Amino acid sequence: MRASRRATPWPEAPGRGQQGVASTMNDTTREAGSAIDIALMGSIHVSHCPPSCPPP
Repeated sequence: MRASRRATPWPEAPGRGQQGVASTMNDTTREAGSAIDIALMGSIHVSHCPPSCPPP
């Protein structure tokens, strides 16, 4: 005989203040990731250019 599983209820939705904080954290993380990506790509580009290569 199989025991039936009971579905756990969804937690309550976060309040308006918590939604704002979550959105801000999401935006900040995305912006920081983009800045790190741009810096890393620039560093890789510069490290592979010969010294005679003109600056961008």
